[in-house]
Amino acid sequence: MLKTKTELLTAQEKKICEELTRIEAGQSSLRAAALLAVNKGATHAQASEQTGLTPGQVTYAVASFRKRKIALFLVDIVAHASSPRATGQVEGGADTGEGQKEAVGGITASSKNTKIKKEKKAKKKVKAKADKKALKAKEKKAAKKKEKKAKKKVKLEKKTKKDKSTRKQKRKKRKDN
Repeated sequence: MLKTKTELLTAQEKKICEELTRIEAGQSSLRAAALLAVNKGATHAQASEQTGLTPGQVTYAVASFRKRKIALFLVDIVAHASSPRATGQVEGGADTGEGQKEAVGGITASSKNTKIKKEKKAKKKVKAKADKKALKAKEKKAAKKKEKKAKKKVKLEKKTKKDKSTRKQKRKKRKDN
């Protein structure tokens, strides 16, 4: 089922957010609750009152969700998925057969790890690109500074040369007089 124009979340995203609020997955639980509130028509201020987040944090959560969708919650989902309770292990250490199957959205922890790795790799690429851009800007600034210094040196040499020739002319005039 697709979301309507006024809704922020699809039906599946709603289920995932509801599950996140139920399992208390750290900051993600609060963000998910805020998204659910905004999806129901609450303002960011109202959602912040309901969840305990600041209005700025609610705005950030909504903006991040629009960009990254459910990937916004992956870190907390994976952390919860690796907990003994979520993986189906009981206190005696036995496995109930669920393996690493996550309760949230039916996604396995290994596929989440892959998504996280891809996301980290993409972030590294963006950072490397930004670092490269910053380095180029720094080099360009250094080149401009060097060029400016060279121009200043040439200007000073010309002035010195002119001063020397002027002094010679004055001496010559004095000798002639």
